[in-house]
Amino acid sequence: FITWEAILKIYHKSDNTRPLLILQQISFDWVFSFVFLIFYSQSIAKFYIPP
Repeated sequence: FITWEAILKIYHKSDNTRPLLILQQISFDWVFSFVFLIFYSQSIAKFYIPP
């Protein structure tokens, strides 16, 4: 998952001509982790809560 240190390292490594690519990568990682948490919580709820 994403930490601010990783974001700052990626930002400092890159030149200023590629900020949109970095933002797209960060947003994609956030969306992926968010969807993963949704599916994970739903599977846990199905497993623990009796019908």
